[in-house]
Amino acid sequence: MSERLLLHWQLDDLVSGPLVVGTPVARTTGTVEGAAVVRPDERFGSCLELSGGAAAVTSVSALPAPVTAQAWVRVPPMSADAAGVLFGQAEGFTLWLLGDGRLVHQLVTTDGIVKHDTPTGTLTFGEWHHVAVTSEDRTARVLLDGVVVAETALPAPVRATTAPFTLGRDPDAAGSYLAFSAAQVRVHSDTRSVEELRQDMGAGQAVRPSFVRTHPIGFELVDADEQPVLRIDDTPTGQRLTLRLTNSSRHDLTLWPGLGPVSAQEHHFALRFRGGVLAAGSVPTLSVPGWTLTTDAGPTTCYLRGPDAMTIPAGQSVELPIAGVRADAAGGTRGSRVELGYRRVGYVGEPTELTGARHQILEIVNDRGRSDPPLHLGLVGGDRVLSDGVTASTLRLRVANLSRDVAVPLTGADGVAPSELVLSFEVQLAEESRDWALTDAGTAGVVDLAIGGPAGGGWQVRREQLGQRAQWTLIPDEDTAVPPDGWWDLTLSEVHGLASPGRAPVLLAYRNIPGFRDGVLAVEVERAPLVFAGSAAGLGTVAPEARLHVVDQSTNGHAGSVIVGPTNQPNLRLGYDRGYSWVQSHGGAPLAINPVGNNVGVGTTAPVARLTVQAVTDHLQLRREEQTGGSPVFLELYQAATPKGVQVYPSIRFHHADAFWHRIEANPDGITFKHGGSEGLIDVHAAVAHAAEVRANRVRSGQVVVTAGSDHLQLRRDEQSGGGALFLELFQAQTPNGVDVYPSIRFHHSHKFWHRIEGRPEGITFKDGGSEGLIDVSAARGTFQALTVDGVSIGAHELRALVRLAAGQLEFDLFNVLQNEFAYAADFSPFDNDRRHVFTWRRKGERVSQGRWRIAFPG
Repeated sequence: MSERLLLHWQLDDLVSGPLVVGTPVARTTGTVEGAAVVRPDERFGSCLELSGGAAAVTSVSALPAPVTAQAWVRVPPMSADAAGVLFGQAEGFTLWLLGDGRLVHQLVTTDGIVKHDTPTGTLTFGEWHHVAVTSEDRTARVLLDGVVVAETALPAPVRATTAPFTLGRDPDAAGSYLAFSAAQVRVHSDTRSVEELRQDMGAGQAVRPSFVRTHPIGFELVDADEQPVLRIDDTPTGQRLTLRLTNSSRHDLTLWPGLGPVSAQEHHFALRFRGGVLAAGSVPTLSVPGWTLTTDAGPTTCYLRGPDAMTIPAGQSVELPIAGVRADAAGGTRGSRVELGYRRVGYVGEPTELTGARHQILEIVNDRGRSDPPLHLGLVGGDRVLSDGVTASTLRLRVANLSRDVAVPLTGADGVAPSELVLSFEVQLAEESRDWALTDAGTAGVVDLAIGGPAGGGWQVRREQLGQRAQWTLIPDEDTAVPPDGWWDLTLSEVHGLASPGRAPVLLAYRNIPGFRDGVLAVEVERAPLVFAGSAAGLGTVAPEARLHVVDQSTNGHAGSVIVGPTNQPNLRLGYDRGYSWVQSHGGAPLAINPVGNNVGVGTTAPVARLTVQAVTDHLQLRREEQTGGSPVFLELYQAATPKGVQVYPSIRFHHADAFWHRIEANPDGITFKHGGSEGLIDVHAAVAHAAEVRANRVRSGQVVVTAGSDHLQLRRDEQSGGGALFLELFQAQTPNGVDVYPSIRFHHSHKFWHRIEGRPEGITFKDGGSEGLIDVSAARGTFQALTVDGVSIGAHELRALVRLAAGQLEFDLFNVLQNEFAYAADFSPFDNDRRHVFTWRRKGERVSQGRWRIAFPG
């Protein structure tokens, strides 16, 4: 609990008033109205029952506007139209319960009243339920048994108020009483999470209230440092321990009077030690007015009697300093249980005697001998573990005897007080922050301890996880000694450091070393992202293989294992992914290599040019992976602007030492192919040459000859978009009047045939050889807009009629040109059963709608 807990009523008892009292950490009391009684309950020990007629509890003091309120409630069945209030705060919030099982949460915001409710049947009558309401950050929630059952956004902040808290009725008016049983009411000034509310639910579900009522006495036995420690020392007068008696109930206790002299039969309290804990001759004494103490012969028990009718108020303590307590050194450092028995004690005004016993662990620590054994604890091979929470590190701790002439004795496991070495470190539990922990609780279990070294010997090792500490207790198998300059190593492996930089102490406590007091050695381990091994340093690795070795998760060019420069400016990043390593410039800046000079080599350590790429094959590739068009892939040889008269011709050289040397050179006229460093032109050999225009200063034999087995000449267009023509043009420049040239393509098979396709003003003609005679044209199909035969043109309409005629589908009207009448088949007075009349329609030139005629089955 903390100061954020404003109110805590356990509701397991009532005091005079009647009043409900709070707990020691939230002491707010409540005034009981009407008939409210405490009833026994199997779940909570006791609970408060409100009759419902006019019973309620209201806090005596006003509380600031709470953010969380919660309670255990058990409501008997209600009528369907009934309504009552479980709890609330005047002018703040109210939690209503309706007869259909709905919970209605009402809040007062700065904009007015807001209500939200749960579904019908949410709360089951006659059973215990935990109900809670919260409101913070414009969100209000209702929880039932640790589950959110209603939630709403608030239009405005909850209005700040200071008013009493009320259980069982409307806090704003003396009405809307509700009959129910309640327990464990808590009000907080902060929002409790679902997990915290579930913890609160379990906190009161026990028989703790009844146990506290029947066992109200608690005790502590501590030394001057408030520790439960009894020291083994050589002080004749012994040690002073303080016995603190506490009334842990919520009622005043009284010590019954009428006892005789203090003894094993007549006492209020008996402090019992196990045999062998107190040294023989130890004489504990008590010098507090009204108190007397005596011991048995052991001594094992101290009997105490207090003043008659002394009262110990609820929640208060009585401290009794007991002097002359000496520990028996025979058992060495160890733990032992101490018991406090009590009798002749009761609650004020009640006749029932309270008897019982409570227990406590008392640590017996060796404080005899020299305080400075020549033992030293140090780290060998580095004092760091990686602080990434993932990579396992190893720590080697060396325990050494620094003395060059004195051995350090150790008592074996079969001795009365065996020597113990306890190695430990802190661990961080879930949902907490512990900056000085070495690991978290989830990985502490895999840490392994190995013992080695010349003075190692045999050891019994007991591993323990004690709350926030992981520890190993080492006991030698037999009596031994660490020789002068002797040492052994304690190696902790599989240490996964917390994922945050910091320092964590590792402790080695030593106990029962003959001739020396108990004590502790400590080293500090640093949790850091960088570790050292020899002359190497590792980031993300504990085994660096270079002066600086970085191991990271695979990342692309947007992240980076190494970043040089601020991330909001141009910076350089290096890293690796699953299939490659990379260097990337960031911040929209280019990557410059050797910007102030010197050569760069790829595959070579002796580059002879600004960039030398040395390989057997595949030296350089310019690659574009995008599958969209519009962007060329190019290698550019760029010459900056030069003064007039200064010409530079970018070129690519092809050089085979002692064999040949050619170059492709660009000049204002275009691309030229030259020999070595001269201006002489060279031949160009290619299977296919593609060009927009071909020019030549001379053509062999007056013609261009393409010789091949097939595929002699192709005019090619690879673009897949329309709109452009692909053509072969035979172009004749303008000629004088009367001079006509007819461009043609000749098809010539030596000694067999010779034809040509000739272009003329009237169109294309197909001719024979060099004559003007026309030739046949053969094709599977010809597509024409019109066909002219000996001056007669036939168009598409005529051809369609011929097609229908040949198919027996041509329909027509039969017309007699002499009589100017249309013929038809009569539809009345058939000639006989099989024949009908054919007439002409006497109305001149008028078509008859008695069906058309067709030439069927043309032959």
